[in-house]
Amino acid sequence: MDRPSKHPAISSHEGAKRFAWNWMLGFVEEQLHAHDAFRILAILQGATLQEADEYATRATAISYLVELKRKA
Repeated sequence: MDRPSKHPAISSHEGAKRFAWNWMLGFVEEQLHAHDAFRILAILQGATLQEADEYATRATAISYLVELKRKA
């Protein structure tokens, strides 16, 4: 098989796939950091660990990502 770089359509598809993967990876990492920050903030304001986790999950897209994974 020829290398993908010899076929522009395949190279373009591979580039788009890599772009989408990197974008989503960055999004998930951002959400995980935000989740941690909201959790710490809630604990500092006197919430229990369970309440802090619930608050952080509602405040970020983590619950959306978990639900999305369940549907896949």
